[in-house]
Amino acid sequence: MSFKSLGAKLNIAFLIVLVLPLTLATIFAVGYVSGRIEKSVIKELSTDMDVISWIVDHEARMLEDLVRSRSTYSRWANLVELGEYEKLEAKLTRDASALSVDEILVVDLNSEIKAHSKPLVEGATPSVNRFFTVPALVGRTASGLELIAPPDDEPSRTPMLSVTASAPLYDEQNLNVTAAVVARRYIGQKKHFLSSAYSVLHFNLCVYASNRLIVGSPPAPAEFRTMKPAAEAAVLGRAVPYREIVEGDNGYIALYQPVLSASGEPIGAFMTRRDALETILLRRKVFIAAFAIALLGLLLTAAIKVMIARSILLPIAALQRGTRMLANGDYSSRLEEKSRDEIGDLTRSFNQMATALRESHEKLEEYGRSLAGSEALFRAVVQDQSELISRSMPDGTLVFVNEAYTRRFDAESPGRKENNFWEHVHENDREMVRAHLDSLTPENPVTVIEDRNVTPDGRVAWMQWAVRGMFDEEGRLTGYQSVGRDMTERRLVEESLRTLNEKLIEEHDQRKFLSRKLMELLEMDRQRISMELHDHIGQILTTLKMDLEFISGHLDKPGRDLSKRIGMALDKSVQAMRGIKDIACDLRPSVLDDLGLVASINNLIEEIRLRTDVEFHFFHRNIPKGIGSDRQTTIYRVVQEALNNVLKHSGAKKVFINLVRRNHTLWLSVEDDGAGFDPLAAMEHQQAENSMGLLIMRERVAQVDGEFSIESRKGAGTHLLVEIPLS
Repeated sequence: MSFKSLGAKLNIAFLIVLVLPLTLATIFAVGYVSGRIEKSVIKELSTDMDVISWIVDHEARMLEDLVRSRSTYSRWANLVELGEYEKLEAKLTRDASALSVDEILVVDLNSEIKAHSKPLVEGATPSVNRFFTVPALVGRTASGLELIAPPDDEPSRTPMLSVTASAPLYDEQNLNVTAAVVARRYIGQKKHFLSSAYSVLHFNLCVYASNRLIVGSPPAPAEFRTMKPAAEAAVLGRAVPYREIVEGDNGYIALYQPVLSASGEPIGAFMTRRDALETILLRRKVFIAAFAIALLGLLLTAAIKVMIARSILLPIAALQRGTRMLANGDYSSRLEEKSRDEIGDLTRSFNQMATALRESHEKLEEYGRSLAGSEALFRAVVQDQSELISRSMPDGTLVFVNEAYTRRFDAESPGRKENNFWEHVHENDREMVRAHLDSLTPENPVTVIEDRNVTPDGRVAWMQWAVRGMFDEEGRLTGYQSVGRDMTERRLVEESLRTLNEKLIEEHDQRKFLSRKLMELLEMDRQRISMELHDHIGQILTTLKMDLEFISGHLDKPGRDLSKRIGMALDKSVQAMRGIKDIACDLRPSVLDDLGLVASINNLIEEIRLRTDVEFHFFHRNIPKGIGSDRQTTIYRVVQEALNNVLKHSGAKKVFINLVRRNHTLWLSVEDDGAGFDPLAAMEHQQAENSMGLLIMRERVAQVDGEFSIESRKGAGTHLLVEIPLS
């Protein structure tokens, strides 16, 4: 069967859509019903096992109540107290028969058997289990299942299971325990309650002591004489229930339940089972019914398939013939509309499409004629452009260039391998151009490139290209369209501007260097003049004062006018010495070189406090000593000039000076509550009046690579801020 035909595909579709789901549904139904049957049987077995467990538990409670009734002072306790054990055994034998108990034992305080009922059950030996005797000897009762193992000298004998209960025997005052009584009913004996229940049980029952069968109702086949290894491992090894399912005509479903001793140890098992014959017959009925339903479904599916094929395949074949005619250029093909369903809609759509194609074909022919004229007009417009226009393949092969491009690069024959735009790109710029072209994507198809191009005569020109990448519907690059203009003159102008800017920067650096040198020379001159005033002029004035004092002291009764004039001369010499000292301090305070920046500012503030009522607050923190002479002088001069301006112009009552170091930067701020001013207007006024206080402060800070700013507003005070890096 060929899958190329629509019929074959339709057959496969029906197979997948109808037959396969129907088959899977049948298999699932059979499996589900079979599983439900097995679960129902297992549930019945679990119910049977609950009945057995209830019977055993009930008999254990009955036996415990029986021995508890004998726990108070009785004939048994009297005979034990008197030590008459032969009479006690006779009494136990009579009571065991009367109480339907298989065995009664009396144990003393040392857990030794002193008497037991007779005769013993076949295969039983007098024995005690500490799990039952110990509670009885301390005044408690106990009951549960017990495994009676065969004697060591008869290992082949079958072990036994018993329901066992124990109780204490008290003395005459019911105060002290004198012995313990243990009663047993062996499972499988006629006296056992489970034996009387066999007649009403509707299932096969097997009771195992350890792994050997002791009870079978009805008599179990030979294969059940011992537990299966898997069942033994689960029930006796792990003390968990075990389920066994055997298929076949002789199959069965069995459920094993562990028998636990009074101490919780697995000592045997109860097993109930059901023959699998009924289950197998029911499964066969379910399978036959499912097979019949599946066969009927297949027949219905085949009939539906034939009907659908006749109503679909024939119209589709007609559509196929009409489509081939359209593909061959015959736009007159039309189909007959026979139905009003989806096939009819498809036929009408085909006829409408054929009509539309014929009209479109006629329009395309007309458009083709007009397009030829438009293309000629487009080429004429492009050829007249002064910009260089080209179109190239992804490898750079030119497929179209205009006249301007041809004149520049002599590319008269586009399409030849040797006419490639990479030949025109300067070798040092090719990597950069390639990076720009590689960055083009359908989302970002345009880039602008400025590179050097080489003309055939070897001339190098700077060009700016606007390049658009052209991509197909799948996002693959099909070529480039480029528009370029000559940027050589602009580049020359930019280069000239760059050179001029570099010269201006160099001149600025030179002026900055000269300004720094002038500042250094100014400070040196100030220091020298200060030293001259202090060392020479100061000494001269000091000597003059001493001479005047000497003259005043050695004159014999000078006249009143002479004494007055000598006193005036002394006062003037003192005033001159103070003035010289103030001038020298203003020029270069000696404390700046001797004690450092902080001490100098403190000294400056103290001197100003003597002359004014302004309140000064100076805060400093983390100011190192080795900050450099130029930074130290700059900060001191800025503070000095700022305080002079405060005293002269602001009329402030309070001045706050802060000098701190943060990381590798010195921060200086001077703030007052004075009248304030307009900083720009103040700058212009100072330039007009040849007063350069603010400008000099700004220039000083700039010389140490710092930044100077000042904020002020009339009536709102002034805030001066200086930031100087330490590295």
